[in-house]
Amino acid sequence: MSYFSKKVRENLKSKQAGFTITELMVVIAIVAILSGIGVPFLIKTVPYYRFKDSADEFFSDLQFCRMSAVKQGVHCTMVFNNNGYQIFADDDADQVLDAGENVLKTMTWNSRDNIQYVSRTSELNDPDETTGVTREADLASLSFRPDGIAHNDSDLSQPGGGIINLSDGSGRKTRSVWVTMAGSIRMDVNEVEP
Repeated sequence: MSYFSKKVRENLKSKQAGFTITELMVVIAIVAILSGIGVPFLIKTVPYYRFKDSADEFFSDLQFCRMSAVKQGVHCTMVFNNNGYQIFADDDADQVLDAGENVLKTMTWNSRDNIQYVSRTSELNDPDETTGVTREADLASLSFRPDGIAHNDSDLSQPGGGIINLSDGSGRKTRSVWVTMAGSIRMDVNEVEP
């Protein structure tokens, strides 16, 4: 064994391996500062993204409902309830789920989804004869005919669209989903700064 390798071994044995208490405290302080900045940010953003994902899924499901009607050649209906919706192939076009009709999707929102209906209104095709103003009514369901035209629960023989307003619960973030009588679907994003 050479003198050099013997000297290196002796130096390694005499020195302690590891971190000093000062180095460890500096690392802990850095982690604490980053956590103090990051955790509140995550607490604020996670509910927003849950709401956004649920609203985007609702929008996609409306498009799915319309595409299913066109593809299958039958009326396809989305029925709303207080905490979600159900999509089914409506063979008899009565906007009621009957025995034998195919349920395409059932969605139930829970409190984690951070989403709720603010309003669901239908725009009726027939304006009030005395005022000429289009009437609005509560929207319980929305259907698409095999040609993709939308109609609401007010009158199945007439085309009719609707507006579904979704909220994150605080009212600061909302999404408005518009379905026109022609069957086109769009979503508007509304955010109010605190």
